[in-house]
Amino acid sequence: MFSIITKKIYPGNSRLDFIESIPGFQLLKEKEHCSLKIWECAKLFEVNYQVISNIDLDSHVERETSDADYDALSERKSVLVAAGRIYNDLFPKGSSDLNCYIENFATNNGLKIISPFSGKVEISNTTLSENMYLFGEGINQFIVCFSSNWKYGFVSLQIVHPSTRMVYCHVDKGYKDRRIPMQILRDLGIFLHRYLSPDFALPVQGLKNKKIILTNFNFPHIGHNLWNGLSGWSSLVGFGRKLRAMYSQVESLVQTSVFPFVVGEEKGLSVTTRKIFSEFDLEREMPIFLKGDFISREVAASISQGAEEDSKKKGQIRGLFDSDFILLSLRSGNRTVINETSFFTNLIEKILSKTSYKVVIDGMNTSDISSESSHKNISLQEELLFAKGLVEIDPSRIFNIVGCSVQENLVYANAAKAVVAPWGAGLAKYSWVCNKPCFVYSNKKTLTSKPDLRIYDSSSVREGAREIDYLCSELVQDVDSYSDPYRNNFYLLDGASDRVLEFIKRV
Repeated sequence: MFSIITKKIYPGNSRLDFIESIPGFQLLKEKEHCSLKIWECAKLFEVNYQVISNIDLDSHVERETSDADYDALSERKSVLVAAGRIYNDLFPKGSSDLNCYIENFATNNGLKIISPFSGKVEISNTTLSENMYLFGEGINQFIVCFSSNWKYGFVSLQIVHPSTRMVYCHVDKGYKDRRIPMQILRDLGIFLHRYLSPDFALPVQGLKNKKIILTNFNFPHIGHNLWNGLSGWSSLVGFGRKLRAMYSQVESLVQTSVFPFVVGEEKGLSVTTRKIFSEFDLEREMPIFLKGDFISREVAASISQGAEEDSKKKGQIRGLFDSDFILLSLRSGNRTVINETSFFTNLIEKILSKTSYKVVIDGMNTSDISSESSHKNISLQEELLFAKGLVEIDPSRIFNIVGCSVQENLVYANAAKAVVAPWGAGLAKYSWVCNKPCFVYSNKKTLTSKPDLRIYDSSSVREGAREIDYLCSELVQDVDSYSDPYRNNFYLLDGASDRVLEFIKRV
């Protein structure tokens, strides 16, 4: 049985007629929305629209040889050049600085650009989806988007031209990932999926006064939540305080379902756990979803301060801060130390006998200690059981915080003398937020060939990042455990605990 799609009708909804004319649209419209997948909607654009970008234009030159083809190519080049000009005007200092982009909206009550098709100045605050804006009418109608893969910020700009079914993508210099231009197809699919929802009403009646809401993407993964979501606030002076003071129609809404984040009138911010695009009042509000790939000291400090304040309110802090301690982090499930009992017992005994430090055992975080991990094959229960056994080595100097909240975990990480941890998302806490001295262990495959091994101590990702000490790969032996070798479990060989101890004595 087919669902009947009924929508709230707004004046000007005819501006979306181009959607209904796409071949295959009616078949999607007839499906029950509950069974309709985003990839099916994205496929509609993939089949019917052509995407070209400044990073692959040379390949088009080789293929197109006729006079007609060269005329078409010349026209495409002109639109790509226009897209590049628009991008450079909005991001003159590069993709990590969003101030000009935001000021464009604040001063014009919408996005103001020169149309690459009519040559006229146009303003739009008609938002179709996250950072997706509708301009113009008829053959001069176009959509401007800022789509990119989850691990990038505002590194690209797309111009979608419905009348020719072309997408023109400008990618910022230095970014050559060919997946970036194609991300627009998925984002158009997300828009179409919402458009087909019987519950979603989309006002597209043109320019009108709206409140501008600065917010951020809110990724569930702990690393991407910070690196690609909260990092979007990094370049805004005082997290929007300046913009809020200059433009009364600008509000700032921090979304943070993973990390605590200090807010207050002094920063001109409000906070929510989560608010998706369709929950905004799109007739009166224009949400701008911030994203990034650079974590400033200010963002990290706000998270640390938020963690401390929240933990104090909840009475989570335990009395361990009268002496120095080492934070020792576990990982059970994948990229796990196979001989973990002998290795960690040996390491802890050396720390206790050869230094004056206490040891805090750390691992997965959760607000409910019985909950399951959001990471496949990572086991909270195994970590809890193993940590309990390690505490028995010396309960007076070893403490277990496995299963604590992220807030409590950050307080302990900030107070620790140093951190010993497996390579993985936990380093978002220890390195990106707290910037502590860290010693990292992992399987040999990760230590020797993982392309993003140094992401957690890269100054291009985290401002003022502290260099991490990594275990020598010769002291690791991998065992084939998963189809993805980067997730293989491994043995830590004789001498590994001595390397860790050397690091601890140096800090």
